[in-house]
Amino acid sequence: MSGIFGLVDPSNTAADRLRDAADRVAPHRGAAVVVRRANAVFGAFVRGAEGLPIVESPDGISVADARIDAVRAGGATFEAAGAIGSDATELLAEVVGRRGVEALDDVAGDLAFARFDGTRLLLARDAFAMRPLFWARRGDAIGFACEPEILLELGLADGELDRDSVAAFLLGDDLPHWRCPFAAVWRVPGGRWVSLGPGGSGRGGRWFRPERIRPRRLDLDAAADLTRGAILDAVRSRARGGVSVLLSGGRNSGTVATALGDVGVAADCLTFQEPSGLGSDVTTSARNLALESGHRWRAIPVSASINDHDLEVVPTMNGPFGPPVFPYTIASLSAIAGSPSGTAMEGIGGEPLFGGPPLVLEDLARRGMLAAVTEAARTFHRELDVLVHNTGQVAHPRPPSRELAGDP
Repeated sequence: MSGIFGLVDPSNTAADRLRDAADRVAPHRGAAVVVRRANAVFGAFVRGAEGLPIVESPDGISVADARIDAVRAGGATFEAAGAIGSDATELLAEVVGRRGVEALDDVAGDLAFARFDGTRLLLARDAFAMRPLFWARRGDAIGFACEPEILLELGLADGELDRDSVAAFLLGDDLPHWRCPFAAVWRVPGGRWVSLGPGGSGRGGRWFRPERIRPRRLDLDAAADLTRGAILDAVRSRARGGVSVLLSGGRNSGTVATALGDVGVAADCLTFQEPSGLGSDVTTSARNLALESGHRWRAIPVSASINDHDLEVVPTMNGPFGPPVFPYTIASLSAIAGSPSGTAMEGIGGEPLFGGPPLVLEDLARRGMLAAVTEAARTFHRELDVLVHNTGQVAHPRPPSRELAGDP
């Protein structure tokens, strides 16, 4: 696990406490390391021999929690081969520094990115919001972090709950635009950016604009071939250092397991085994699918109750607003921690393409094919972040309310 955090504080009253705050709030993410530059302190969580993803240049200081697969420039695409750490930060800093934040639409990858040029703090997040990023300000001090509790520790917000966001979470709805469960703490939504300056100034917008791409029409066979190839490429690119798969035997996780088998990667497939009488038993179907795909398989026992140790682990799972079914999460964490695998995969979020990782959808959208594929597959006809209409056009809905100007 990784993550980033930082603080721009002209008075330096909180900067010295930044690393300690990060260590206290999120020790599960790794060791907190910071770099100071003038009135800014940028930090990141690192583990073992991981490189520090903080990069300084004459133009400023940048940090990223990112994985970059490719960058498009001048009509050509340059493979980045899964760049992480300082390599990913340097790529993002160069792209944004040369062509502006809108150029992130030419980056294939998932990211949370921050850059300070001595005057303004820029924050940006990948299109599918895979890497968390929050921010808050009090007076002239501006902080950002992968965990909102770090901002609370710094005194940038008092921890009061945002009632609308909490209600939306409990109802299973999307959180209000730009807001998070804590009042006075804001999140950077997927595909958006925000630029924060002195005196309370701020502006934000959307860099991810698939509606600008002219969609192509495909028949069902061509759509299936295109989708299959994209899924195989995405799974293959992430299958490094051994792979574990949380496998239920359903279409989403089953697609991931099958794709790994098709690209020649043998994985450790882990399936939840509920106590007798609770839930349905999927171990038989999952085991058969795993073995047929050339994988190893074992069941993960899920406890019907929790103990004091489990309650201590809960804060490491996205705080109080993490998954409500944390007995399953605890079981999966224990199983993966005891596995030699360096990568864990699951099928959550597979709609609309039955298990395609989010980067598959981003790549298809970038090439103008997302609308055609989903229309041909006839599986995705409801309103989400991207609306796919029967006309084959892709459009983004206008949010009901906007806290930041400049976000169309």
